Amino acid sequence: MENNYDYGETFESRIQDVRLDGPSMYTSILEKSDNSIDWGEANIFKLSYDKKRMILYLSDNGPNGFNKIDALHRFFKLGSKNDLINSKTIGKFGRGGYKAAMNISNSVLVESFIKGKKYSLSTDFIIMIENNSQNPTGDFNVIENEKNEIGSKFTLNIRPEYHNKFDTSIFIKNFIRAYHKFKDIKLEVDGKEYIPSVNCPYKDYINNKSYAILWNKDHNKFYAELYIEEQSDSESDSENEPEPETDYNINKCKIGTLNLYVLKNMITKNEYLGDNPGLDIYRNNRLCNTHNPLRNIGKIGENIKSGQMRGGRCHMEFSYENILLTDNSDVDECVGLTTNKEIPEDSSKFNESLLKIFEEKAKECSDMYENEWSERKNKHDKYLTDTLVKLKTLEKYNDDKLHLDTFDINSIYTNFQNFVNSQNWKINEEDMGYYYFKDKKEAKTSKLNGEDVFLEKKNSALYKKVPEIVNLSRKIISRKNKYKKYVDEINKKKEEYNVDFDIAEKIYNVLHNIEEIEVENEEYIDNQGISSDDCDIIINNYNQIKKLITTDIINNHFKDKLEEINNNIKEYEKIKGIKLIEEKKAYEKAKREADEKAKKEADAKAKREADAKAKREADAKAKREDDAKAKREDDETSKREADETAKREATATAKRNADKARKKDVTSHGINNDKVDLSNSDNDEKNIEEDILEKFKSFEGKKQNIIFKQIINNHKKLSETSKKDIIKIIDSSE
Repeated sequence: MENNYDYGETFESRIQDVRLDGPSMYTSILEKSDNSIDWGEANIFKLSYDKKRMILYLSDNGPNGFNKIDALHRFFKLGSKNDLINSKTIGKFGRGGYKAAMNISNSVLVESFIKGKKYSLSTDFIIMIENNSQNPTGDFNVIENEKNEIGSKFTLNIRPEYHNKFDTSIFIKNFIRAYHKFKDIKLEVDGKEYIPSVNCPYKDYINNKSYAILWNKDHNKFYAELYIEEQSDSESDSENEPEPETDYNINKCKIGTLNLYVLKNMITKNEYLGDNPGLDIYRNNRLCNTHNPLRNIGKIGENIKSGQMRGGRCHMEFSYENILLTDNSDVDECVGLTTNKEIPEDSSKFNESLLKIFEEKAKECSDMYENEWSERKNKHDKYLTDTLVKLKTLEKYNDDKLHLDTFDINSIYTNFQNFVNSQNWKINEEDMGYYYFKDKKEAKTSKLNGEDVFLEKKNSALYKKVPEIVNLSRKIISRKNKYKKYVDEINKKKEEYNVDFDIAEKIYNVLHNIEEIEVENEEYIDNQGISSDDCDIIINNYNQIKKLITTDIINNHFKDKLEEINNNIKEYEKIKGIKLIEEKKAYEKAKREADEKAKKEADAKAKREADAKAKREADAKAKREDDAKAKREDDETSKREADETAKREATATAKRNADKARKKDVTSHGINNDKVDLSNSDNDEKNIEEDILEKFKSFEGKKQNIIFKQIINNHKKLSETSKKDIIKIIDSSE
């Protein structure tokens, strides 16, 4: 029995498979750009998205469109392979463009300019599903290329599922990541141009290593060798035992290069590397995983983040050429490449030996970063020394050279002033530089957050360099700021006078000197008692200004000033003449007054001297008279004293003579002491008185009374009263 059953796949089923298993919208568009670059030889790819109408416009500048009419028809045929595909082309099958259109659109119009003609063909996938037909629904049209356009154009009516999901900024990122290894490729999005080659994600790095990835034909395994010009067996990272050199060289086959990078900046600061470190895989320089680096294949992500620094600056990139490794296997299969040139994060699709290499090198990349971190700590002292050397070099620059130097001296000053304040520092994870805490509180907070914070003692050799750095940087900043202000003023003069910088500088300096001179002049001009000498100074200063502004190169800019200066000189010459006449009259008057004053002072002096002389003479005369008077008085006193002395001596002599006469007279009368002996008188004063009076009665005559009185006066046992009473009795008896 004949079997007429239709076992063929419906178009609806076919397109459903494409859409369910298909890539993202961005990868689908990259399939279009791959065709433009690979087969159309275009270097410009344009995109414009009309979100309201849900229409995506794509075009390229391929010099001859699809090149062949057959290629345009083949674009609309599923399963048709391009005969030009080889190991170096971007495309693998040559049929991704049509599947991409099926994936993201409900209809597509393709226009291509080939050899002076414009060819176009379109299809509506909804109608194709309804008709269960794989034939395009549109007519194949050919018209003259009247505008001489080149390249190809694609107009896609985007499926509603993608209407609000498409973001041009994300596509730009994917495009740049995909083609940054292509030198001349350009992207235009809504009229704005982007050049992928200037946006290499890993162009700025601190350290890197390169490994050659080789295929061992005998063992059917991949292994890695450090990529250097001369290499020994010991440098191989393969676990296989070293083979004889002849066999080793014959059976090795290089399929690509693996590069490990420690980047200058954190990957989170790199818009083309995502948020986590990982691996980028390039097939013939075209990045396959355009969204973000791969990290969930095997232990790649785990190993690259294994260190203390969590791989924050680590990146790996593997570039390969799709070489046939065995009769039925190539490199594409070993990395799990899909027909859309995507690499799914599925370890089961990866060659075990290649994955093991990637895992090991991910750990090595992490270690490179950790070692770099440690080395940065150890090089802190060198950094300070280098900074100090740089500052001392800057200090020797002239002002102009220092002004143009771009060294960030302000940051140096701020950072090291912080270091002085806190004495604490760390390695900054953001840029691998040295961070100096503003104060100890900030340092303590970082330490509590688990960061490595280092305290530097003030007496350490390292810290002793810090104050010098601060002082030197402050000094240089002051110089730069001062000179910048100077340059800014010159630039103002440059605009004001419409001259070049050199002439503007001369003008500025002249104006500055004029200002200083005029300030000095103001001290004299404002003086109410201005003199001819002041006028001379003012005139001399104006002549200095005149000399400054009459320089050939700038005199045209000071014509008004020159006229002003000449007028001022004339004015002060006139004032000077008036002041000279006034000063002469004042001098003569002052001289007369001085002469008169001098005469008065001389007369007064002469009078004072005459008065003084008269006074001296009067004083001398008075002194002589006083001396004469004093001499007379002295002579009189001496005479009196002599007279008194002579009198006393005469009196004494007379007394002695009288005493002798009395003694003689007493003796001649028989009166003597023996006869008037009172020594035996009774001690009783009354008895003595009676005894004396009894003896007195026994004598006669006045002379004996005198002698008797003397005896009584000399008697020691009688009181004065008794003596007076006895003498009174004697006197009464005469």
